[in-house]
Amino acid sequence: MKFVRRLVFVLTTTSILVASAAPAWALEATTEPKAERAWFYWLAPVLMLSVLGLLGALALGYYLQVMRPKMRGR
Repeated sequence: MKFVRRLVFVLTTTSILVASAAPAWALEATTEPKAERAWFYWLAPVLMLSVLGLLGALALGYYLQVMRPKMRGR
């Protein structure tokens, strides 16, 4: 049952994230040409990798500090 709750939580947060990014996709076709706004494209991979690294570190820290001691106590 815990797995199902976690799965629902992950799917809900992912769908909220995708839905909140949808307006940015809609602006793609209506804004100025790409050459005029290309200066910030290099930043997107850097930000995405740092967010993924942060989420990975948080997940690993949670496992090491919370989940592993619970499992060892069984």
